[in-house]
Amino acid sequence: MDTSLENAKRIIVSITDTGEAVMLSKERWEQVRQLHAEKVSITEIGRRFDIDRKTVRKMVREAWRPYEREARADTLLATHDAFLRRRASQVNYSARILYQELQRDCGYKGSYETVKRFLMPLRAQADPAQVCQRRFETEPGQKSQIDWGQMRIYLRAQSIVLHVFVLTLGYPRVLRQYGS
Repeated sequence: MDTSLENAKRIIVSITDTGEAVMLSKERWEQVRQLHAEKVSITEIGRRFDIDRKTVRKMVREAWRPYEREARADTLLATHDAFLRRRASQVNYSARILYQELQRDCGYKGSYETVKRFLMPLRAQADPAQVCQRRFETEPGQKSQIDWGQMRIYLRAQSIVLHVFVLTLGYPRVLRQYGS
């Protein structure tokens, strides 16, 4: 049995075991084209990969390109598209900051999750060094961050609310050794 047929069977098994239809990947596209170059008939390729013959013909004629969803014009963020694309890199693609600015300055009524989903492809296209947060350090006593929260715990079989306060200082966290 030739290796291309073994590869085709392996791919078919991995796909049919899940029971889900899978979009045609670049690897599968190339395998179909290779089988066609080896003079395997379109009908046989379709049987091996469980693909319709018309799809196999399209795969042989055209080059592979990834699926791209068209941008919708009817979303809540459609009117803010230019603002978000311009401002996203300035705030390191922070969905929280952009969401707050949209609410405050633009009267946005949508959810934070919608803004977060909008930023995902922008963040993926951005330079990784630009997306990373930058660490900054200050002199002792200059800056700090305060976090406040609450949680419900059980104490002596009674439910109580525990309030938590955390203060993090912004000076360098390096151990310094003093003395000899």
